[in-house]
This record gives sequence, structure tokens and C-alpha cells, in this order.
Amino acid sequence: MKILLLIALLISSVFTYAQFSDSTNYHIVASSAGSINKTNNERAYLLNNNINFGLKKKSIVFNSTSSWLYGKQNNALSNNDFSTTMNFNLYKTFPNFYYWGLINYNTSYSLKLKNQLLAGAGIAYSFIDTTNAYINLSNGVLFDQSSLVELADYNTFRN
Repeated sequence: MKILLLIALLISSVFTYAQFSDSTNYHIVASSAGSINKTNNERAYLLNNNINFGLKKKSIVFNSTSSWLYGKQNNALSNNDFSTTMNFNLYKTFPNFYYWGLINYNTSYSLKLKNQLLAGAGIAYSFIDTTNAYINLSNGVLFDQSSLVELADYNTFRN
């Protein structure tokens, strides 16, 4: 009985979540899930793995998340999809004014996407920043590059 209680405690501690408070500066969440299905003639499995990291301090906010989805059906690959996103806000100059940046990368076997990258940086000014309302003006440059399995590569800058 004690062993079962210990195992349940260890498993439940893997799935803990936190949110930022006044004293929390970092948070990390890792999760893994999946399914396995087997019948007389068919077999399929799908695994989903995720990790998130966040940092919040007076002068910077940083968030990142990565996920990997992998699956097979009857020994044929059905999913091998990877996605990662990072963004930050840097509050180092004037009040209500900050710099921002982001990067997003995807590759997906199931969607026939070899590579997709979106990266950018810019500046912003917050007019209203309260618990219940947020209004800001932002401008920046984004670079978009994609490579599809069946189509030619393309890239462009956006504002």
C-alpha cells in the first residue's frame, strides 16, 4: 500500500502547474501524453510532448514553448511535427514604452511543411495597461520564410 501511495505521489508531482505572482520570477511546465490503439488488423500510436518556460521580472518578460507530435499508423509515419515559439518584452527605457521580439519555427510531416520561420522585433507604447484593459500602439518588422514540400520556397518581410 505504501508503494502505491509513493507512486501516486510521484506521478502527481509531474503534472504541477504554476502561474506568476509577485514573488515568482520563473516557471517551467513539461508534459507528455499519448495514445496507443490496437485491434486485430490495425495499430496506431500518437505521442505529444511539450515544454514551456517563462521569466518575468521588472525589466523583462520572456516566454517560450516547444512541442513535438509523433505518431505512426500501421508502421507508416503519420505525424512528426515540431513547433517552438519564443517572445519577449524589454522594459528598459521610458515609462509605458518597451521593445518586443518574437520567433516562431514549425516543421510538420502531416501538413507537408518542411520549414516555416517567423521572426521579428519592434517597439511599442502602452496607453492603458490595467488588470481589465490593455491598449497599446506597436510597430515592427517581421521576416516570414516558408518551405513547403510540394511548392517552392518563399520569404518576405512584413510590417
